Amino acid sequence: MSEKNYQPHTYPQRVRVSEQIFPWRAIGRINLAGRGYCTATLVARDVVLTAAHCMWNRETGRWYPLQYLTFVAGVHGDAVQGSSRIKRMLVSRKVKAAVNPVNKPWRDVRSDWALLRLAEPLGDSLGFLTLSDGRQVSVGMPVVHAGYREDYQRVLTVQRGCFITGVHDQRRLLRSNCQSKRGDSGGPLLLNKGGRWYLLGLHSVRAGRFQSLAVASRVYSGLWSD
Repeated sequence: MSEKNYQPHTYPQRVRVSEQIFPWRAIGRINLAGRGYCTATLVARDVVLTAAHCMWNRETGRWYPLQYLTFVAGVHGDAVQGSSRIKRMLVSRKVKAAVNPVNKPWRDVRSDWALLRLAEPLGDSLGFLTLSDGRQVSVGMPVVHAGYREDYQRVLTVQRGCFITGVHDQRRLLRSNCQSKRGDSGGPLLLNKGGRWYLLGLHSVRAGRFQSLAVASRVYSGLWSD
């Protein structure tokens, strides 16, 4: 296990970004039939990635029916860059729906991912994020956290200047000092390397005021790459 601490006062504020520019236009929301939403990201021409706990209806104790779900990309107010219904969903066999995901141990957080097959290949026009193989992830690596958090539900905001503070469970779980709120679940943890954007992991849960846990992309990379 590798870990390092960073002072909270060094964190920059979240800033708004343009939903018309890549990679931000490839990041959107999974709308849950009027019962909320989570952030999601295009990772193939017709596949989006989000957190599995977002797909679980706690009131019924079942997954949300796919016909009730919609992915909207590049949201800004009432405008979107693209929209599609969901055809299929793939989640880890080990995923466990918890009443409060904050209480999940790390061994369950690493299963908190869902890949959703879209009816429309929005990635053909909007682009999609490349999943990192995770081999170069290390403590101290600068990352960017993006999401439609609860205080800016219809505008994408990002936090630059945060870092990987821990790499756990054979590089399947990443800890960062990026700040998060409700609505960020399923959002991407991004790396810009040589001018190219990579998705390192997806945000699962806040682990304290200045710590967040993300499921590393190596966990689900290649499962629905076609």
